[in-house]
Amino acid sequence: EDEVAECPVCRQALVEAVTPPCRHSLCLACFQRCLQGPGLCCPLCRSRLSTWARRQQARAEPAATTAAGGGG
Repeated sequence: EDEVAECPVCRQALVEAVTPPCRHSLCLACFQRCLQGPGLCCPLCRSRLSTWARRQQARAEPAATTAAGGGG
């Protein structure tokens, strides 16, 4: 049986999984919604993710710029 993992937040297939330090896996879309919230906390255990999330976001932004053709 090929069982597809699912995001515990939206219950959709776990595509582009993000695993914060608290070790809960979320899909990228749910993680991005977390970043837009005021507390920057894991939606499952409410662990603070602010420093870790900012680092992840900073790493993703240059890649997005390069992918969009603005890297040089």
